[in-house]
Order: sequence, then structure tokens, then C-alpha cells
Amino acid sequence: MIRKLKWDFYLVLVLSVAFILIFSVSLGIYKDKMTKNEFWDRFIGERLAYVYVVPNESIEATIFWCPSSMKLEKDKLKDNISVTISTPLGSLVQYKGEDLQRSFRGYFRMIIPMQLLGFESGSYELENVNSYIYVTTPTRTEKFTISLGNWIIETGKEIAPKLIITENSRYATTFVNDSKLVKYEIGLFNPTNESIYIMNIFHPLDSQSLRTLAIACYNTTSILDLPKVEDGSKIPKENLLSSTGCQIPPREKRYLVMYIEVDPTVEMLLLRPKIEYKLNNSTFFMPGATMEFVRITERCTN
Repeated sequence: MIRKLKWDFYLVLVLSVAFILIFSVSLGIYKDKMTKNEFWDRFIGERLAYVYVVPNESIEATIFWCPSSMKLEKDKLKDNISVTISTPLGSLVQYKGEDLQRSFRGYFRMIIPMQLLGFESGSYELENVNSYIYVTTPTRTEKFTISLGNWIIETGKEIAPKLIITENSRYATTFVNDSKLVKYEIGLFNPTNESIYIMNIFHPLDSQSLRTLAIACYNTTSILDLPKVEDGSKIPKENLLSSTGCQIPPREKRYLVMYIEVDPTVEMLLLRPKIEYKLNNSTFFMPGATMEFVRITERCTN
């Protein structure tokens, strides 16, 4: 009888210790998850970037922000929090109240102007461009240093473009950590009395992590009517840009699509490519529209 009681006691003791260990490990994992997902501010902003501009032009870049749940609970985000963003290129913008709007996967989307002043004709490489973000609540101000990545800025001569941009795809997204076929889509209208030929859409970012597969020309009525290509092998061969270019007859428009394969290591891409075209045997260049690709693998649940 005594031996049985001892056995029961040891069994209860072992089960109790096992329960405490399992509970402690589970609590640690839960707390770690809470810390990672709820008590930290998360920003997405590091990118590869190429922009073709004319002197003293400005463009827009986007930062995505997931605030900590602490801010949401204690400070009622829209009413009492302001976000001020500055960049090394001299721009400053503030978001507060209704300016703060949810976007992809629950993140707040904040657009910042990039004033490209003082860049003379030529190409410039800017590495590790940082943005400084100040999140202000009624009780304190927090400063965050966010990388905007590596930029190539090319400045061309200011020439009145002969083409008019009618439509473009502003954002491309993916929510998985896999290779992605990104489509740079743009509609161009020819207002002249002569045919214009698009010869190329150029950027210098091709590398192991980013590769341009093809450029295609489409005669359609809207950007929404472009083929839904999700695989590089499915790009229509009959629409590929030929050596003679994409012809845009007088007072007509055409759509150009640049297909880019993006590696999983690329979190963001900002592209404003250089468009090369010919009119009456003369070659001209003009900036395209800005497109941004963003990879968001975690949902902002705060």
C-alpha cells in the first residue's frame, strides 16, 4: 500500500513538472510572438530603385508601416498620433488623422515626395539612403531610421516629350516569399501628325536578383485589357518589341509592358524607366511613370 502511494506521488510529481515546463515554453513562445508582432513597429521601405528624371524634378516613394498594438490601444491612432518623415533629399511630410489610411495587408501606406534638386545631367548612385521617421503621441516621440535602399538617379536633358502618358500601373504586390513576375505597364498616346516608334524601355538594375525578360507592345483600349501573364513562358511572342520598335500612329495610343522577374530577396522595387523613341529619324528620351513593387509576407493585425 505504501509502495503504491509512493508511486502515485512520483507520477503526480512528474506530470506536474512536465506541465510546468510545457506551460513555460508555450508562454515564452507566445510572449516572443507578442513582442514580434504587437509591441514592435514594422516598416517596409528598403528597395532597389532607378529613376530617370529631368533637372529639378520630384517623384514619390512609398513606405509601409505597421504600428505596435500599444500605440493603437493607448493613443487611438487616428486621433492622437502623427508621423513625420524626412529624407536626405530634403523632403518632409507629415501624416495624422484621416491622412493615415490602411493599404495592402493592413499596413498604413505613407507616400513621401523625393525632390531631386541639384542633380545635373548624368547618372548618380546613392547607397543606403535612409529616411528618418518620428512617431509622436501625446506622451512621447519615437525616432526610427528606415533604409530606403540603393538608388540610381539618371538626369536627362529637359525636352518637351512628344508622347503623353495616359495610364500606368502604380503598384505591384506579392504576399509570398517566392520569385515574382512583375509587370511594368504604361499607356502612351501620340498627339503628333507623324508615327512615333518606341525603341526601348530601359533601366540598369538587371542583376542576379532582378532580370528583365521581355518588352511587349499591345494595341488595346485600356490597361485592364492587357493579357494576364503570370509566367514568363506565357508572354505572347507575337507582341514582343521588334528591332523596328512599337509603332504608334498619329493620334493613337499603344500599351507597353516590361516583364521583370524579381528574386525573393527583393522586398521592394521602385522603377521610373527611360523611354527611348524615334520621330522622323530623330531619337528622343523621356521619363516613364513611377511603379513600385512591394513584398508583404506578414499581415499587420494591429
